[in-house]
Amino acid sequence: MKQKTPASPVWQALAGGTPVLPESVAQLQARGMDLLRLDQPREAGLAFQQVLAARPGHPDALNGLGLAFHRLGMPEQAERAFSRAVAAAPSRAIFHANHGLALMTLARPAEAAESYRKAVRHDPSPAFEVHYGMALLAAGRAQEAAQAERRAIARRPDIAEAHAYLGRALVSLDRAGEAVACFEKAVSLQPGFVDAHVWLADALAASGAPELAIDHYRAVMAQMPEHEAAHLGLADVAAAMGKHRLAADNYRAAAYLRPSAPAYAGLARALAVLGEEAGALEAARLALRLVPDNRALKEELEAVLGQPLDEAAEAREMSPMEREEAQYRMAIATTGDNPVAQAQLGGALVAMGRHAEAIGHFREALRLRPDYFRAWSEYLFSINYVGDMPVAAMVDEARRWGEAVAARIPAASRHANAPEPDRRLKVGLVSGDLRRHPVGFFLEAPLAALDRNAVELFAYSNTERPDDLTARFRQIVGNWRDTAELSDAELADRIRADGIDILIDLSGHTGRNRLLAFAEKPAPIAVTWLGYFATTGLAAIDYVLANRWVIPETEEDQWIERPWRLPDTYLCFTPPRLAVPLARPPALANGFVTFGSANNINKVNDRTAACWADVLRAVPESRLLLRSRTLGDSHVSEEVRARFARFGIAGERLVLQDAVDDYGAHLARYNDVDIALDPFPYAGGTTSAEALWMGVPVLTLRGDRYVAHMGESILHNMGMPEWIAADPADYAQKAAAFAADLPALTALRQSLRHRFLVSPLANAPAFARHLETAFRGMWQEWCRGQGKGKSG
Repeated sequence: MKQKTPASPVWQALAGGTPVLPESVAQLQARGMDLLRLDQPREAGLAFQQVLAARPGHPDALNGLGLAFHRLGMPEQAERAFSRAVAAAPSRAIFHANHGLALMTLARPAEAAESYRKAVRHDPSPAFEVHYGMALLAAGRAQEAAQAERRAIARRPDIAEAHAYLGRALVSLDRAGEAVACFEKAVSLQPGFVDAHVWLADALAASGAPELAIDHYRAVMAQMPEHEAAHLGLADVAAAMGKHRLAADNYRAAAYLRPSAPAYAGLARALAVLGEEAGALEAARLALRLVPDNRALKEELEAVLGQPLDEAAEAREMSPMEREEAQYRMAIATTGDNPVAQAQLGGALVAMGRHAEAIGHFREALRLRPDYFRAWSEYLFSINYVGDMPVAAMVDEARRWGEAVAARIPAASRHANAPEPDRRLKVGLVSGDLRRHPVGFFLEAPLAALDRNAVELFAYSNTERPDDLTARFRQIVGNWRDTAELSDAELADRIRADGIDILIDLSGHTGRNRLLAFAEKPAPIAVTWLGYFATTGLAAIDYVLANRWVIPETEEDQWIERPWRLPDTYLCFTPPRLAVPLARPPALANGFVTFGSANNINKVNDRTAACWADVLRAVPESRLLLRSRTLGDSHVSEEVRARFARFGIAGERLVLQDAVDDYGAHLARYNDVDIALDPFPYAGGTTSAEALWMGVPVLTLRGDRYVAHMGESILHNMGMPEWIAADPADYAQKAAAFAADLPALTALRQSLRHRFLVSPLANAPAFARHLETAFRGMWQEWCRGQGKGKSG
């Protein structure tokens, strides 16, 4: 009996020490083929290896072993196995064909063509002719490739691949017009042949039918959104047609799927035409990074950009936010009439501070679906960040939303609530932010201080990620309703069933709002407060809680709701339960002043950046520390540096930090800041309160709307009106003056926490009494309107 040959090192690794079972050669060979059919190539390879251990030159086992290696993505081993099979049985056409398959996988098309030629010589099968033609085409022998495909078609006209590769050969021979018919035949025979659709689109574009080409590219994307060649082809056609935004979106999608020089170079050209210089420059550098020796491309991109490209960008992975943007853009490129993708892209761009682009995508979503109220809310929220839209126009936009909602959702006309002026009131709170969120931080202490004999609280929580603060709210409120799974109509029914007298919206047009439930008027009185700082536009909401600073009498026309002013402050901060000590101004140790902002980076628009750049110029050697969740994303931080560079501020003067989850660590980071800068027009609320609590004074700008007055309100309540600037020039002058007086800054820093604690901003009992008075006043007005009862 022959001694068995040891398993090869590869199969020893694959087997992992599995023992060889004694079976007959025929059984093992049959078992191996069955395992291949069951798509178990590893187990099949082990069976073929056992055959070869008994019969070292067994041709079928060698061929089977090659197939197993090929399925496992091991082309070198597959090629060696097929080569041995061919040597053992040179007249077997299938062995030559399989050898050609492995050689094509190894990008050796000339050798593959020779293997397929031998296969055809032994068996002139149409399938072998098709693959022979593919190999010839890949080897640059297009004329011979076309002849091979025609032979295959003559024998069997229903092979889609033969028609498709004949078309590809004709394209290589500069006969794109003839190729169109070949590709059309291929896709008619096999509609799911995605590559043939792409090749048809390419041929249509080359033969002067770009609109038809775009239709076919889109057809491919509908089946396979991640088809890189379809995005690249569509982008090239769109660029040639002057549709540069469509081109840019598809070049970006192609680069997302597979970073390549053509994709990045095309993106650079498109963005340059669109005037997006920073993005065009980055794309050009990435293109040259991938092909550093392509002098012609370098010269062309330099001409397009109008500047030298001496250094290629470092190769890097897309950041998470870049990937998110690319995915939404790919969805839009795939289905151009997709309002959801348009709105999602708008939301991603808002998070990155690219408001003008975001607004365009929200508007496109609404053009595609006029009743897309959620996208409309996101749009209304986003325009608060920009600052260059007239307030009257913003109010008109909100009013249009409210009218559209009211037309779709008629409000209830009557309520069953007893109009008794002095009875205990049922007050409902509707929010998606009853957690560690600005709304939560300003709500906890006042709610806990409310008189339960006067007010019974109900919470309708749309909160997605509850936390320890959510748990405390549950204890404070008592009547807790988790409503995330309820529709707006179901939520309205639940509120009616609870008999709520005053319903408070704590979200406005921010995320996870339930304004559509408010539109049904499920309670006699509706109030918006705390979570949003502009009119909702909804006539079903009666009041907005404010004070004399955030809504002065001269600005009441900015509201659909009626302002109800509280005496001092419209918000009350819940002091942190953490003992985070104050520090001396860091300038004393650093030798330079550090300005800072912990606001979301999307509040730092160009007007704010320009003003803060003036501050840095007015205070030589100073630094600007920005801290925001999105600054942990490399793409966003690069864009922020580029924005300040446009205003003449070098990167070394910026300190960009990601946010931290630990609240104590978050507060302690204020000790790295000498003076906090408030953005505009979207001023800070929580960040300003936290800064003052940590002894850091806040410089703000006088505004012209609620969202721009928030800093003023806080500083007036702190007795610090001198920290309110009249205009951007005054802002920079005040910053320089305050920064120049470190002894005064040191003294102020040590006094601010005490001043905060004794101010209305932290007086929860007094604030709760003001809330109760407001609720009672609203209720008594409603009761008088019912013509029943007496005002108490």
